[in-house]
Amino acid sequence: MTAGAGLIAIGLLLLYQCVRKGHEARLAAGLEVSPCGRVQEGLLKITGQVASAAVISSPLMELPCVITQTEAAIFRKRASKKKWNKFFSATQNVPFYVEDSTGRLWVDPSEAELFLLADVEFSTEKKWKPKPKQLTRFGEMELTGELLGQRLRLFYEQQTGQETRQQVMRFSEKNLMVGDSVTVLGPGYAVPPSEAGAGEIRIHRIHPDDPFVIGDGTPEELAARMQKLVWWMRLGGYGCVAVGAAMVLSCYFERGG
Repeated sequence: MTAGAGLIAIGLLLLYQCVRKGHEARLAAGLEVSPCGRVQEGLLKITGQVASAAVISSPLMELPCVITQTEAAIFRKRASKKKWNKFFSATQNVPFYVEDSTGRLWVDPSEAELFLLADVEFSTEKKWKPKPKQLTRFGEMELTGELLGQRLRLFYEQQTGQETRQQVMRFSEKNLMVGDSVTVLGPGYAVPPSEAGAGEIRIHRIHPDDPFVIGDGTPEELAARMQKLVWWMRLGGYGCVAVGAAMVLSCYFERGG
């Protein structure tokens, strides 16, 4: 019965989050786009190109970017157990500007929820074929499965201090780079008068309940990705509640009511 109650609790939590995320997805789809050079305080939706003087390097591909999300895992076989073990997962970012024909607006992405497309998704057990819009060149060198495999195994050894021994491995890297198309939905606040550049509007999260999402591409593409997440959360929530309720009722009837 305890397991069933736990599943019900998880399902209700997912459905609660589904309501919140659904509201944000509707905002991403319906809120009017604000010109970057003419904004006021409040909830803003802006779209344009990434501009920044400061960049960071993505952990595995070492690409210059303003936001990077990387996950890497190795497939382990121990006795009868076989599973993927994640050995690296990190998100890094620096503030950047979103620029359109009217001007630019400063964004601090450190507290944002990210909806980025993968630049590279690679597994050593599959022949690598870049998907549309994925990177096909690394600097002046064409990306190949052999090159990606070498970089992944070297990265694993650097992170763990262990040799890979030819185990199956995989990684994904999502990067927002200077010049990329980006859409931001978030709270705009005026810079306090005591700071340099007083009167400038900046997008960053101050209150935990502020909607704040960033995705590469157009507002329509961001809204579609958010709606997909809401759909999966709703499905998972109802599924957990149904299974949990069935487990609780089964225990109840087995004990004779």
